Amino acid sequence: MRLRPRALLRKGRSWLRRRQRRRVVPHAAVLMYHRVATAAADPWNLCVTPLHFDQQLQALGRFADFVPLGRLRERMVAGGSARPAIALTFDDGYRDNLDVALPILERHAAPATVFLVTDHIQSGTPFWWELLADLALCSLRLPPRGRLAAAQPPFEWSDQALAASSGPADPARQRLLAALWNWLVRLTPATRTAALQEFAATIGRDLAPDPAALPLTPAELGRLTASGLVQAGAHTCSHVRLTDLAPAAQLEEIAGSRAACARLTGRLPETFSYPFGELDESARSCVAQAGFTIACSSDPDLAWADGDPLRVPRIGVRDAPGEQLARLLRRYWFA
Repeated sequence: MRLRPRALLRKGRSWLRRRQRRRVVPHAAVLMYHRVATAAADPWNLCVTPLHFDQQLQALGRFADFVPLGRLRERMVAGGSARPAIALTFDDGYRDNLDVALPILERHAAPATVFLVTDHIQSGTPFWWELLADLALCSLRLPPRGRLAAAQPPFEWSDQALAASSGPADPARQRLLAALWNWLVRLTPATRTAALQEFAATIGRDLAPDPAALPLTPAELGRLTASGLVQAGAHTCSHVRLTDLAPAAQLEEIAGSRAACARLTGRLPETFSYPFGELDESARSCVAQAGFTIACSSDPDLAWADGDPLRVPRIGVRDAPGEQLARLLRRYWFA
């Protein structure tokens, strides 16, 4: 994609402002991961392959120090190091964070924070977006027309191109996936599950989650945090979009996930991550009221020593070779 002149100008001005600020304000980078896996379908770019994750930590470790998220502000304020600081975070709490990511983190002595969707950890319920991607992108056949009435208004689709569609990259399947996601994301968990079951029945499938894409079990979470490298943070109870909720419901999701994390790990978490990276002033106030001291968004920027600790930006990491990520950080973010 080529940027238009005005977009290039805005991007250049943003880079210059950030460069000027870096000269006077201590800063660091918080990286946002989700999964370390090779998936059949990854429409939201949540997966980094094990090979690339290993390469990324190796390349980043050559010029930067890995610092726990909870100590990042202390490191920025203290200064005294010529090497940049990087904190690693994982959203949602996937099983591969233990099976695949942890051995690589241990190899590079890299601490990390895993933000947990606590209802899924406690119940073992698959993440709904993973079920949706499997149904919409990986089914052998999809009907060109359909109607789902599990929620109101019902969802209807009509796209003749679906009849001949095949594979996760097919444009017609991608269109259907996006439309279904926009319909499902605002539903309650129970209604969403019913809608997914109806969609599966409509296309002749069962809801069969990929075992590798399941959430951590409580026992697996215990093994992950017992490593000493990984700390648990909260990510709401149900991965709801907080900006869709009234303040009381926001607080219930936020405080409830903190209490659930404490029950699961034996420690009250100090860190929180906003689902979808979205927040408003009410959500931020609820995070503070719940007792969190650090909360992460997904706004792509550096973390600043003088920034709001309950709106910490993060740089999303995509599947790329290690040196490519290192160049991006050195030349664009830390230059």
